[in-house]
Amino acid sequence: FIDENGRRQHVWQTSWAISMQIVGGTIMIHGDGTGLMLPPKLAPVQVFKNVFYWFDLQMPKLAFNFLQIFKTLQVAGIKVKFDDSDQRTPGWKYNFWEMKVCPASVDFGPRDVSTGTVVISRRDIPRKEGKDFGISMASSIFVAYVQGLLDGIRSCLLERATTFMSFFFFFGILIKHVLQDIGSFRL
Repeated sequence: FIDENGRRQHVWQTSWAISMQIVGGTIMIHGDGTGLMLPPKLAPVQVFKNVFYWFDLQMPKLAFNFLQIFKTLQVAGIKVKFDDSDQRTPGWKYNFWEMKVCPASVDFGPRDVSTGTVVISRRDIPRKEGKDFGISMASSIFVAYVQGLLDGIRSCLLERATTFMSFFFFFGILIKHVLQDIGSFRL
């Protein structure tokens, strides 16, 4: 635009239209009582690792075993966070990472290392139904399983969002027809 001095200036404007609507729609569609569930490709961390150990002597062995898998997941393009802090309890860490929108978690302790398996929990399916026990820690099997799991979470969230949208779209059309049949009325 041309300002009062006759010079060309860039327009200074703010538009909240599409960006805030998309953010609000995403939160409305993918939220639940625990917090927000983002599709894995949008989540800042796709998988977090929670360590269970009872003695400080067990921690180095557990960390070494998982760091090998951790690096393999990173090479495969999966965003991973290894939470080895000992200031908080495992339950606190679960809650924290659920609120941080992490779609999956990997748990293992000394018994899992001895059997060569891990437990993977899905954020979109709560409690025991969302846990997969006995997943092999072999790199190729584990990475393929996690990639398939993240694709499954994406599909589940898409199906849930489509159902949600279809229901409210149908509900809106139904209300429109009911109001048209009733005509104008006042309470």
